[in-house]
Amino acid sequence: MPRIKLCLLPMVSIIVFLLALIPPVVLAADEKCLSCHGSEAIAAGGKSHLFIDAKMFTKTGHGPLGCVSCHSTISASHPRDKTRPPRVSCKDCHSDIAAEYGKSNHANFAQCTDCHDVHAVKSLHKLTGRQLNLQCIKCHDSDQMVASHAKWLPKSALHLDAMPCIACHTSSENFMVLLYPRRKGDGGGNLAQELRARLPALGTGNGKMVTLKELKEYRQQVKGLDLELAGVLMPEKMTHNYQTLDNRWDCTFCHSSGTEINQTSYLLLPDDEGEFSQRLPVEKGAILDLLYGAPDFYIMGASRSTAMNIAGLLIVCAGLAVPLVHGALRICTSRRRKHSEADAAAGQPLYFTPLLVRIWHWLNAFAIVTLCLTGLQLRFPDYVNIFGSFRATVKLHDVAGVIVVVSFCLWFIFYLFIGKNLKKIYIPSAEELKAKLFRQIYYYFFEYFRGGQNPHEATPMDKFNPLQKLSYLFTMLVFLPLMIITGLLLLHVDLLREYLSLFGGLRVIIGAHFILACIFMAFLFVHIYLSTMGHSIFAHMRQMWTGWENK
Repeated sequence: MPRIKLCLLPMVSIIVFLLALIPPVVLAADEKCLSCHGSEAIAAGGKSHLFIDAKMFTKTGHGPLGCVSCHSTISASHPRDKTRPPRVSCKDCHSDIAAEYGKSNHANFAQCTDCHDVHAVKSLHKLTGRQLNLQCIKCHDSDQMVASHAKWLPKSALHLDAMPCIACHTSSENFMVLLYPRRKGDGGGNLAQELRARLPALGTGNGKMVTLKELKEYRQQVKGLDLELAGVLMPEKMTHNYQTLDNRWDCTFCHSSGTEINQTSYLLLPDDEGEFSQRLPVEKGAILDLLYGAPDFYIMGASRSTAMNIAGLLIVCAGLAVPLVHGALRICTSRRRKHSEADAAAGQPLYFTPLLVRIWHWLNAFAIVTLCLTGLQLRFPDYVNIFGSFRATVKLHDVAGVIVVVSFCLWFIFYLFIGKNLKKIYIPSAEELKAKLFRQIYYYFFEYFRGGQNPHEATPMDKFNPLQKLSYLFTMLVFLPLMIITGLLLLHVDLLREYLSLFGGLRVIIGAHFILACIFMAFLFVHIYLSTMGHSIFAHMRQMWTGWENK
């Protein structure tokens, strides 16, 4: 065996020597070809297809192979022979891709070169989403694509502008996020030089992993300038079957907390020619932290704030604690209240609630409960699935929100202009707050359990005690209008983005909307519980159906 290995050494050395000679030979052949095809003069007379950008070609995947790898049968008298030299077929090298593409719908309408310029082809990892989509809109009209996707995809224009088509139309299971610096406007200048000047460690590409600290430092450096870091979701492996897997139709594929597809990311750096020639790995998970700080960017679930979730949970739990604690004490002291509740049940029935108010109440209640449940699924799509698909939940949430807006307007108009008693019924006077508020609080938390008499005698024109009025004042005239305003701003984000910035950006509006929703949920728990505190559990609820109640 050792002798056999020694015999092979000369042969291996000869092969290595010959391989070392190939690059100079290829380079010499390329120089000869590009001496003509690299000159813009050859493009005259309608022959622009003959011009090859030498700098761009050397950076492509085909560049190291040389011209003769595809054009191997060019005659010695070219171009004097005036014959078009043959070229190899793409499938000679890319047979697996050709087989895959041949089974796709695209194969009947486009050849490889219809999408790929073989003299300017780049790696998938060196292209931005918009550069990729330029190939698609050669055949697919962008307005038609927005319209067709809008039938099922919320904010379709925003999605198609921010993501490459192959983000969904691919069978690749794994994804990554590509970050790349760009200018917001059409300003000129050498972007690579500016990056090197502002942040050398990042701009020059030290060949190491880019950290979250470096990315934040870069954002701080370019704050207020026309530079920004753009991000795009890309498949890690390019496929040519253009298949849309079932999970791509489900928004939770991307819009869920801590998704793995958003954890792997790279930073693309431009060279002096403006080409993204360098790709650096980014610290795992940094992209989520980076997006978390962006005021105008939000991925449902993935960029939600944990601190905000905890605050919302505490608010909801506080509202839920009231019926749980008060209800437990109520059960324990039920014997003391039998006589007072029996006397109230035998009282004279009064007409408290007109029909229009009752219709408004139940329509509004149904819409608000729908908002709470759909909002729960939208906020936590990776944990909650009540209404099936994410996109159906979005539509239902929007419809319920519009109903609440219309309902609130009708309520406000009815009491302010028709009944003209909005102030009397829902806004406590200074005298009521001073003389009756604490008496009412004392009754609910102490006297009620002893069977005491309610200090407020409800009448059709004075239905609510000071504590109820104060609750309705903040809920109906403060919290609900704010929730409606923030909800309307989120109804069409791409159209209202400029207005969102006036209020601190998308993240601030979503955070405020979420906290207001939690406050409203807490109010609902208390409100529903208090509706059971009549002379019977269903006395107040029956009033909202019939309009009558014994007093």
